[in-house]
Amino acid sequence: MQRRRKIGLVVLGALILAALLVGAWMVDRRIRYERGERERHFVSVHFVAMVSLINPDPEEKVPEKLDELMESYAGGRESLLLKAFPDGLMYRRLNGGFELAEPSRRFVNLFQHDRLVASESEWPHWELTGQKALKYPGQTIPPNYLRTKTGPKLRD
Repeated sequence: MQRRRKIGLVVLGALILAALLVGAWMVDRRIRYERGERERHFVSVHFVAMVSLINPDPEEKVPEKLDELMESYAGGRESLLLKAFPDGLMYRRLNGGFELAEPSRRFVNLFQHDRLVASESEWPHWELTGQKALKYPGQTIPPNYLRTKTGPKLRD
């Protein structure tokens, strides 16, 4: 009788452990999926911000806030580009360029937090690890895309 009970407890413990492992695996997969969504959308918002700096019309006002940027170039505040960011994004004009970042760190896997940051001269990347954000696997940074000291003239 005691032996059966011990075997039952071992089996029950193994089932609980298996359930916990499967649950942790599922949570990690969800976090990694959301990370990919954030990367893809962040790179797109960065592109929109870069487009806003190009000078097609000197009369046109350069967006100072994220709402203005989205309104002018991406369909407004309800743009699908922002759906991956429940806390929103921080966007500010700075010395003729811009800074774009997530306001706080979020999970990138089960055990790490990080946030995306970028500017007109820095490709979107993860702040702590420095890993480049990509819109799709194998993406390369287009030549002459980022603003550098010798790069194309952008409007101030």
